[in-house]
Amino acid sequence: DYSAERALNRKLEIFALQSGQPYHISDYGMLTPPEEAPEGSVAVLHLNGAIMKYDQFCGPSGTSTKADLLLRAEANPNIKGIVLSIDSPGGEARAGFGLAQVIREEISKPIVAFVDDLSASAAYEIAAATDRIVAKSKTTQIGSIGTYITLADYAEYFEKQGIKLIDVYATKSTDKNRPFKEALEGKPEALRAEIDQINEAFLESIKEFRGEALTTEEKVWGTGKVFMAGKAFDIGLIDEIDSFSNTIQSMINL
Repeated sequence: DYSAERALNRKLEIFALQSGQPYHISDYGMLTPPEEAPEGSVAVLHLNGAIMKYDQFCGPSGTSTKADLLLRAEANPNIKGIVLSIDSPGGEARAGFGLAQVIREEISKPIVAFVDDLSASAAYEIAAATDRIVAKSKTTQIGSIGTYITLADYAEYFEKQGIKLIDVYATKSTDKNRPFKEALEGKPEALRAEIDQINEAFLESIKEFRGEALTTEEKVWGTGKVFMAGKAFDIGLIDEIDSFSNTIQSMINL
């Protein structure tokens, strides 16, 4: 049952820690919560798949929950450092910015991002907010620092189904949904202007978070391009290429 599984999992985690392994916080913090980490722990929080602000039904937890888990790890004196284990193509802009802000402003313990195979877009913004970024191998992909939105026009499909959608707006609601309506009409300028604002905030975050580590201008890394780890290291998007075990060990040695 749940309690037995939790007890067994805790015993395994303690044994693993004593063997020089990390304490993995479970996705929702129930099976292995931050509060039960043994003394001297290096807590590992996984960030895999699409980055979403809210928890997904029968899926991974959202960044709101992950932020809460980080704050609980911050509050536990048994945890000496945190590793974010990342393998993600990115996701919602608001989700990435929110978790990055928590890391930057509310986490005082050493925190490192370990990138397995991919850290792109919003996932990279989160990684950039940590103290150090480590890529697993030279083929690990880093970047995609850019912003876009996808709109789906179902009008033709509905028409074939005999369905006609009619939107009726209040007389004074002349600007409500205007950028989206115009984009669907082939005029994306207003919507692009909004996306540009979000993208500028993204770029400024990377400049702030990575600071002097960046060795090239924005026009090199800020166009949405994805880089292999070797190139990402050269231009300052990551700090080193190393194994997960070595990353954990360096935190244990602090």
